[in-house]
Amino acid sequence: MSGKFLLVNFITLLRVIGAFLLFPIYLNYGFLGLGIAVFIFISTDFIDGFLARTLKVSTFFGAAFDALSDKLFYIIVFIILISKKPIMAIVLLMEMGIFFIGTSSAIKGNVSRTTILGKIKTIVIFISLVVLFVLFDYSKLISMYNLNEFDTSLIINILMIVMIVIEFITLIDYIVDYIKNSKNNKSVGNYMNKEFFLKKEWKEALFSHDYYINNKDVAISNMVLKNKN
Repeated sequence: MSGKFLLVNFITLLRVIGAFLLFPIYLNYGFLGLGIAVFIFISTDFIDGFLARTLKVSTFFGAAFDALSDKLFYIIVFIILISKKPIMAIVLLMEMGIFFIGTSSAIKGNVSRTTILGKIKTIVIFISLVVLFVLFDYSKLISMYNLNEFDTSLIINILMIVMIVIEFITLIDYIVDYIKNSKNNKSVGNYMNKEFFLKKEWKEALFSHDYYINNKDVAISNMVLKNKN
């Protein structure tokens, strides 16, 4: 494995480490500290993706590691958010629904792609979370920087509504895409492709950039499973 590959995945690893640091940060520094931490750690999601494409070290391992790191991080963030605003449990449930639908779709042999809507959702949630956490502790900023006081409740409510709406739209999009792909995918049953593992093709599949580029539009299940005819 090259140093470039290790660098990119180390940046992704920082998000995993950050996920477990969120509770201590929140307990010691409140929502303001949490907002700063969320901004820093979620920024690694954009950095590792950019570097992977630029340095040409994109792999199936990196893609899976990135996706799982994101889910872990957001689950912990939303658990903390729910402690302040219980209604945001709706967003967490929809986020988990999106994850399970996407996973089920991949297992059934559908190609997993990040949609434009999914990217927009990620950016909207990212910005909304950071702003929400800062506004929860806005009183600290007033005392620290002599800022003008204002009622933050309206902005907070608008941001929460935006998050719920964008999650709902994305969930519906995933459901529609899942149903459409399931109709087109006429699978007749699968069994494990032993050759894939015996020939150790899985190592190339996981860690080869060229393999990723050539097969990223192929369903992962089609690589490790064979159809029963």
